[in-house]
Amino acid sequence: MKIRKEVKDRFFSVLIIAGITLGVAALIPSDPTCAAYWDDDNPVWQCNYHYPYQEQPTEYSNYSDYSNYSNYSDYSNYSNYSDYSNYSNYSNYSNYSNYSNYSNYSNYSNYSNYSDYSNYSNYPYPSPYGYQYQYQYQYQYQYQYQYQYPTPAPFNYSLSNSGNSSVTKGSGNVFTQNTITKTLTSGATQSVNINQVTGVPSGVSYSLANDPCSPTCSSTITFTVTPSAPAGTHSITVTSQPLSKTTNFNLIISGAPVSVSCGASPTTALVGQTVTWTGSVSGGTQPYTYSWAGTNIPTSPAPSTNPYSRTYSTIGQKTAQLTVTDADSVVSTCPAATVQINFNPQFEEF
Repeated sequence: MKIRKEVKDRFFSVLIIAGITLGVAALIPSDPTCAAYWDDDNPVWQCNYHYPYQEQPTEYSNYSDYSNYSNYSDYSNYSNYSDYSNYSNYSNYSNYSNYSNYSNYSNYSNYSNYSDYSNYSNYPYPSPYGYQYQYQYQYQYQYQYQYQYPTPAPFNYSLSNSGNSSVTKGSGNVFTQNTITKTLTSGATQSVNINQVTGVPSGVSYSLANDPCSPTCSSTITFTVTPSAPAGTHSITVTSQPLSKTTNFNLIISGAPVSVSCGASPTTALVGQTVTWTGSVSGGTQPYTYSWAGTNIPTSPAPSTNPYSRTYSTIGQKTAQLTVTDADSVVSTCPAATVQINFNPQFEEF
């Protein structure tokens, strides 16, 4: 019986000691629970100190000592991170995926190493309500870079030419050219073609070289002028597409030169004998018109036939000239031809 009583006494002693131990342990705060999370896209680090058997936790938010943590000058240096300024140099905006490297913010877990936080356990707290202290440090760094690509300028160009094109007709086809320049003035280049050339006279055709082309570039118009093409100044308009640009110049066609020579038959004649004046014409464009002038030749109107014949009633040297005008209004006059008129002995003197 005595042995059983000692065992029973020792058993209750163990229970009492265990109870006291558990009671004391209940009053010792557990290790803080710290976690990082994002609040409205801002990183937040939070530590909670938990005490068991809490019926009505009280948050001591007014401890003046705690307010000093907001003055950690070290944290203010985060705003001076010069490295972040380098992001403004990112020319390849397609690489925004690299911002995934912000995972390095996980290093903020080092805040759990602040040994000063362990001192919070020294603050008295009511029992059995326990004590809860929540420390929250919020660090926010927002970097926003916005780049707006400029609106591309619309495609535009100017159209110009190399000036008037002149040509003189010949006995066969002759040629002249004009250079059409397409100059890019804005936007990205694209193909431009000459789709219309107006004002080209009959007897003239044209061809294009290096057309279409993309500005800035040049195209060449070659005009083929036949002998039948009318001489004169012809206004040419060149139109290109897209945008219906135009440029104007003159195609100046000069008639072929006319050559004229004159002679008399016979070269020596007697008074009253018929003298025939003949003009030989080459070049130019037919038909021709004629006008004779010279010694004893009427002027109003001037003889207009070729050959032209007449007689002289006086002796001496007689002259004549022929002026020829072709279809292109090219005018040419022969050098003066001469004839000698002598006395005719058949004439009797009275």
